Amino acid sequence: MTTAKPLSLKLFALTELIFILPPLLLAPYAALGGVADVATMLTFMKSPLVPLSTGALTICALLAFLVIWRIRFSRATASGDAKKLASAVREGALLFLLFLILEMLTGHIIFFKAVTPDLPASKLFVLLYLLIFLSFVSAPLFLSFILTIEHSLSSMQLYVESPFFSLKNRMNIIIPSLVFNSIALLTTVSQTHRLRTLIGPPPPTSLLTTQLIVVLASVTLTIIVQKSLSRTIVQPVARLKGLLEQGMNGDVTVRSRELAQDEIGFLSRTSTKFFITLDENFQAIKSESQQLISNKEILNREVERVHGAISEIVASIDEAENNVAGQARQVDNTAVTVEALGKGVELLNKALEQQKEHIISSNEVAASFDRQGEEIRQAVESAMQGGELLDRQNRTTYDKLEETSGGIQAVVRQSENLIEANRLVADVANQTNLLAMNAAIEAAHAGEAGKGFSVVADEIRSLAETTAEQSREISATLRAVVEAIRKIDEDNQETLRSFNKTNDAINEITDLITRLREFTESFTRGSHQVREAMESIEVINQGIHNQSDAMKEGNQKILSSAATLRSASSDVLASVNTIKRQTSHIDRAGLDLLRTNRETDKVVQTMQKMVTEIKTSERKAEMSHTNG
Repeated sequence: MTTAKPLSLKLFALTELIFILPPLLLAPYAALGGVADVATMLTFMKSPLVPLSTGALTICALLAFLVIWRIRFSRATASGDAKKLASAVREGALLFLLFLILEMLTGHIIFFKAVTPDLPASKLFVLLYLLIFLSFVSAPLFLSFILTIEHSLSSMQLYVESPFFSLKNRMNIIIPSLVFNSIALLTTVSQTHRLRTLIGPPPPTSLLTTQLIVVLASVTLTIIVQKSLSRTIVQPVARLKGLLEQGMNGDVTVRSRELAQDEIGFLSRTSTKFFITLDENFQAIKSESQQLISNKEILNREVERVHGAISEIVASIDEAENNVAGQARQVDNTAVTVEALGKGVELLNKALEQQKEHIISSNEVAASFDRQGEEIRQAVESAMQGGELLDRQNRTTYDKLEETSGGIQAVVRQSENLIEANRLVADVANQTNLLAMNAAIEAAHAGEAGKGFSVVADEIRSLAETTAEQSREISATLRAVVEAIRKIDEDNQETLRSFNKTNDAINEITDLITRLREFTESFTRGSHQVREAMESIEVINQGIHNQSDAMKEGNQKILSSAATLRSASSDVLASVNTIKRQTSHIDRAGLDLLRTNRETDKVVQTMQKMVTEIKTSERKAEMSHTNG
C-alpha cells in the first residue's frame, strides 16, 4: 500500500496547477499582445514618440520596483524576523501588482485610442475600463503571485505568518480564481482575435464560438475540482471538526469512523486514540482520587496521633527541665554548706594547735608528778584497784562514744571523724576536769604537802576548760548538722553519768584510804591518770588533726564534684532545651502537613468534580443502564 503524500504538498501541487500554470501559459499571449500594441501604435499613430516613451517609462518603473523591493527584502532577511520577512514579501507582491496594472492599463488605453480615435476619452470611460481590468485580469495574476511567494515562504518555515496558507482561505480562493483565470483567458483570446482582424484576414472560427468553448471548459473544470475537494477534504474536515468540538465540550466517548489512508484519515484515527487514552486516564484519575482521599484520611489520623504524642513529650520535657533545675539548686546549696564546714575545720585546726601547746606544758607537770609518784609508788599500789575500776568506766565511756560516732556517720558521712574527734575532746576535757577536781580534793586532804599538786590540778582544770571552750566553738560551727549534734549531746550526757559513777567509786576508795598510804596511793594514781590523760589528749588531737585534713580534702572533692554536677546540669538543661526546640519544629511540621493535606483534599474534591463532569465510557454505560 502506498503512503499518502503530506497534505501540505498536495495543496501546493494543486495551487501550482491552478494558479501558476495558467499565467505561464498566458505569458505568450501577453507578450504577443504587447508586441501587437506597439505595432498597432507605430502603424496607426503618426509619431513613434508615444510608444517609445511608454516602453522607456515601463522599463524604468520596473527597475525602480526591483531596487526598492530588493533593499526591503535584504533588510528583513538580515533582521531574522519572520514577520518582517513575510511583510516584505507581501509588499513586493502589492508593488508588482500595482506596476502590472498600470502598465497593462496604459498599454490598452493607448491601443484603443490608436485603433479607434473616435472613442470618448472621458474619465467615466477610463474608470469603467479600470474596474473591468481589475476584475477580469489582475485578480488571477495577483492570487497566483501570492501563492507562489507563499510556497517559497513555506520552505523557509515562515508560512505560519501568512493567512493564505490556511485550508479555509485556500478553498475560498480556488473557486473564484478558476473563474478569474477563465475570464482572463477569454480576454486574451478576444484580444488575439482583434489583433488578427486588424493585421490580416479574419480567423475561420468566430469569436463567440471560441469564447463558448473556453467558458464550458472552465465551468467543467471548476465543477470537477469543487466536487473533488468537497468529497476528499471539506467533508472529512467538517466531521473531524465536529468530533473535536464534542471532545472540547467534555464528551471523551466520541469515536471517528474515517477509513481513508490520507492525512485527514490519519488525523481522525489519531484523535480517536487520543480520546480513548483520555477516557482511560480520566477513569484512572477518578480511581486514584478515591484512593488518595482514603490515604488522606489515614494520614490525617496519623498526623493527629503524632501531634498528641509530641504534646506529651513536650510536657515530659518541661517536667524534666524543672527537675534538673531543682537538682542544680540543691547542688548549689550543698556547695555552700560544704564551704561553711571547711571554715569550721580550719577553726578547729587552730584550736588543736593551741591545745597542743597546753598539752606540752601539762606533760612537763606530769613529768614532775611521775618523779614524785615514783617516791610514793609503794603507797599507790593499794589504790590501783580503784584506778582499774576507773579504767573500766573509761573504756565503757569510750565504747559509748564510738556508738555515738556511728550515729553521726549516718547523718554526715564526710564529717563523722571530725564529730567523733570533737566528742572525744569533750570527753577528755570532762575527764580531765574530774581528774583535776579529784586532784584538788586530794591536795586539800594533803595540806601543805599537796599545794604543788593543787597548782597542777588548777592548770589541768584550766586546760580542760580551754578544751571545753574549743569544743563549744566546734559545736557552733557544726550547726548545719543539728540532729547529729543532738545525738552527740545525748552521748555526752551518758558520758557524764559514767563519770559520776567513776567519781562515786573514787569516793569509796577515798573513804577507805584513811591513812597517808591511802593519800599517797591516791596521789600517785592521780598523777598517772593525769599523764595518761595528757597522752590520750595528744593522740586524740593528732587523730582529730588527721581527720580534719581528710575532711578538708573531702570537702575539696565535694566542691569539685558539685562544680562538675553543676556543669552537667547546665549541659542537661541545654540538651533539654534543644530537644524541646526540635520537638516544637516537628510539631509545627506536623501541623503544616495537616494543613497541606486539607488543601490537597480540596484539590482532590475539585478534581473529582471535574472528572464527574467529563462524560467517560464508564459514565456513559451507567447512564445507558439507568435509561434502559
